Amino acid sequence: MTSPWGMPVVDNDYQSGFVLLTKRKNAHRFTLRLEEFSVTDLDNTPDDDNNEYGKAVTLSYQFRLTNNLFLQSEYNWLQSFRPARNYANHDIDLTEQQAQLAAKYYW
Repeated sequence: MTSPWGMPVVDNDYQSGFVLLTKRKNAHRFTLRLEEFSVTDLDNTPDDDNNEYGKAVTLSYQFRLTNNLFLQSEYNWLQSFRPARNYANHDIDLTEQQAQLAAKYYW
């Protein structure tokens, strides 16, 4: 993205890679996802540091009750380093965690 004067305002390089492993056994499905990502800020816009690096893990379990009904649990863990968080007086190193339960019905 450029400014009205032709200066690059947002110029980022984004990298992401992941490995996903899934094992299904009868009505059970187990899944593991490992991810690594980075954003490299290539522009010189002041007070706009878009650099970031992080890793994530997702663990998931799904049980098939019927042909149409599934129960699922999932856990996510994400650790990231983003210097721009300092602008809002937040820690630049952050670890987030999330757990969720779901019931899915398909018709």
